[in-house]
Amino acid sequence: MIKKNSSINKINSFGINIKCKYLAIANNLNDIKRYIYISINKKIPIIFVGDISNTIFLENFCGFIVLNRIYGINIYNYKKYWHLHIHSGESWSKIVNITIKKNIYGLENLSMIPGRVGSAVINNIGAYGVEISDIISYVYIINIYNFNKKKINNNECSFNYRYSIFKTNKYKDYIILSIGLNLKKNWSPILNHKKIFCLKKYNLNSKKIYKIINNIRANNIPNFNIISNCGSFFKNCILKNKNFINLKNKYKLIPNFKISNNKFKIYSGWLIDKCNLKSFFYKNLYIYNKNSLVIVNLGENTNGNDILFFIRIIKKVVKRKFNIKLENEVLLLKNNFIKKLYG
Repeated sequence: MIKKNSSINKINSFGINIKCKYLAIANNLNDIKRYIYISINKKIPIIFVGDISNTIFLENFCGFIVLNRIYGINIYNYKKYWHLHIHSGESWSKIVNITIKKNIYGLENLSMIPGRVGSAVINNIGAYGVEISDIISYVYIINIYNFNKKKINNNECSFNYRYSIFKTNKYKDYIILSIGLNLKKNWSPILNHKKIFCLKKYNLNSKKIYKIINNIRANNIPNFNIISNCGSFFKNCILKNKNFINLKNKYKLIPNFKISNNKFKIYSGWLIDKCNLKSFFYKNLYIYNKNSLVIVNLGENTNGNDILFFIRIIKKVVKRKFNIKLENEVLLLKNNFIKKLYG
C-alpha cells in the first residue's frame, strides 16, 4: 500500500515530524520495480531506506520513500566456517541474535546496532574492534532502472572506516539485495577495544561477550524508542602520525587506537568532552550526558535548521580548540541533495 503525504515521525529514530509525498514498503523485487515505475511516471525522486535510524531528513521530502523489507536468511554449514546469505531488509540486530542462539560466533561485538542489513554494508558498521567488512564475502546489488543484477566481492567494495563504494555516485542507481557473510568455526574473541580490553583476562565465550556488549551499549546509547537519537552522530577522527604526535604532546592522556604505523583513531566523544560540551543543549536538542557522540532530540517540532545550527556550534568549538574537523556519521538529507542523486 502506498501512503500519500505521510509523516515519517514514527519510523525515524530522531523523532522529527517530517512528511514525504509518498511512502511505501518493498517486500520483494516486484514491489521495487512498481515503485520505480511510479516515480518515473510522476517525475519525482525516489529513495530506498531501511529503518531511517542513521539518516535525518531535514525538511519535508517531495518524493517517494521506500522502506526495504525484503526478508530472508539462509545458513550453510561448511567444514571451516558458517556461510550466511542474508537479504538486505532483515534487521541487523535480529541476525546477530539468531547467530548467537544457534552457536554461530563472530557477530557478538556488533550486537544492538540498529538498522537493516543493506545499510549496515553501505556504512560498514563497526563496534568494539570489529567491522562488518571483516566478515563479508560478497554483496548482490541491482540497478533500479534496468534491473541488472551484479555481484560485488569484498575486495571490490573499497571498505574503510564507515565507508564503502556504495556511498559513491557510481552506485547511486543501485540498491543492495543481499549479502554473504563467512563466520569461522575456529572462533576466538576480539577484545582489543578499550572498553572491553579488560575482558581478556577472563575465559569468556561468545554469548557472555554478547551480553556484556549489550549492557555497555544500553548504558551508553539511549533506546531511540524512548529517547529519540541516531546513535553516534559523529565519526571518530583518523589522524596521521605527525598530527597525532602533536596532539599527544599537548594532551598526554588522550585516548587513542593505533590503526597502522601512520594512522591513529581519536575518539570524538573525548574531544567534545574536553570542550565542555557534555549536556550542551539548544531548544529540544542536547548532547547525551553519558555519551558525547550522541545527540538527543526531545521534541517533534525540531526542524532541520535547528539541527544544522546545533551541529555547527559543536564542530566550530572542537575545530577552534583542537584544529580537528568533526565529520557526521549520520546522513543529513535535503530535497536538492536527493534530487541530485536520484532525480
